[in-house]
Amino acid sequence: MAVSVVLTGLAASSCLGGTAQAAEAWRHVFTLPEEAQRNEHVVIVSLSRGEVFPSVQAMARVDADTSRVIDIHAAGAGKVMAVHVTPGQPVKRGEALISYTDHSLHELQLQREQVDAALASARAGEAEATMLYRRGAALVGSAVSRGELERRRMVLEQQRGLVKAREADLATLEHRQTEEFTSVTERIVQDEASDLISPVDGVVQAVRTSVAADINAGDNLVTVVDLSRLWLSADLSPEDAAGLAPGGKARFRPASQEKGRVIEARITTVAGLADPATGLVRVVCTLDHPPSSLRPGMMLDAAFQTGEGTQGLRVPVAALQQIDSEDVVFVQQDATHFMPVSVQVKARDDEQAIVSGALHDGDRLVGEGSFTLKSMALLSSMTAD
Repeated sequence: MAVSVVLTGLAASSCLGGTAQAAEAWRHVFTLPEEAQRNEHVVIVSLSRGEVFPSVQAMARVDADTSRVIDIHAAGAGKVMAVHVTPGQPVKRGEALISYTDHSLHELQLQREQVDAALASARAGEAEATMLYRRGAALVGSAVSRGELERRRMVLEQQRGLVKAREADLATLEHRQTEEFTSVTERIVQDEASDLISPVDGVVQAVRTSVAADINAGDNLVTVVDLSRLWLSADLSPEDAAGLAPGGKARFRPASQEKGRVIEARITTVAGLADPATGLVRVVCTLDHPPSSLRPGMMLDAAFQTGEGTQGLRVPVAALQQIDSEDVVFVQQDATHFMPVSVQVKARDDEQAIVSGALHDGDRLVGEGSFTLKSMALLSSMTAD
C-alpha cells in the first residue's frame, strides 16, 4: 500500500512538472529572419507614453451641411437652350449650369421702352410748362393775369411730378433687371439669353430640367452642394449620449475598414430630445475642408470619447496577442530576435492600449504582424507537450 501511494505521488508530480514546463515553453527569444518579416508584413513600432480614453462605438453617416445645399431657381419664364452639367459634377463659382431664353426679359425690355417713351414725353411737357411759366412771370400784371400765372405754376408742378413718377418707373425696371435677373445665381448674357450659374465651388446634386423644356419663374432647376463643410452624424442611445458634450473628440473611419484613414472631429451638437420614432439621440460633428474621399451618404465607424483618459505606456492594439490567457507583446532585441513579454492592459480603444509590465519608454516592439510570432510561440508550446 505504501509503495502504491509513493508511485502515485511521483506520477502526479511528473505530470504537473510537464504542464508547467509546457506553459513556460514559449517564454524565450524567437528568431524571425528579415525576409520572413517582409513576407509577413511585420511592422516595428516604438513604445511611448500616451493617453487612451473610453469611447462609445456607433455607426455614423456623412451628411451635407443643409445650410450649404443651394437650390437654384429661374428668375423668369422661358425655354431651356442648354444643360451644361450632370449630377455629381464638380463646379466652380460663376460656372454656367443652364442656359435658357428668358421671355420675361423680353417683356421687361418692352416695358422699359414704354417707360422711356413716357419719361421723354413727361420731360418735354415739363420743359414746355417751364417756358410758359417763365414767360407768364415776365408779363404778369400786363398781358398775363396773376390767376393765369398761378395756373401755369400748377401745370409746371404736375409735369415735374409726372417726370418723377416716370423716373421711378424706370428705376424699378432697372432694379428688376439688376437684382431679379442678375444675381449670384443668374446673369444676363445678351438680350433674352440668361445663364443660371453656381454661387459657390461645389458639386451638382440634382438637375431637374432638360433641353427644350418650358420653365416658369421660380422653378427649382438645379441643386448645388458646397462640400467645404460636412456633418458626421450618429444616432446613439440616451444612455450613451449622456456621456457626450459639445467639444468632445470623435474619431471616424470608413465602415468595416480597420486600416482605413482615421478622421478626427469635434462634437458640435448633442440633441436635447430623442427622436420619437427611434428613441435615439442625434450627435453631430462638423468637419471643415474634409478629404475628397468623403461623400454625403457614406457610412462610417465612429468612436466618441467619454470620461477621463488613462495615461501610461501606449501600444497599438495590433501588437497585443493572447497566449495561455495572458496578454503578450513581442519586444525586438535586434534585427531578427524578439522576446515575448507579458503585460496587463489598463485601458484600450479601437487602435491603442495602455499597458503595464516589464516595458520601458522607447522599447521597439512588433505591431502589425505580431500574430506570426504568436504562432511560433504556440508551436513551441505544442512541441514541449
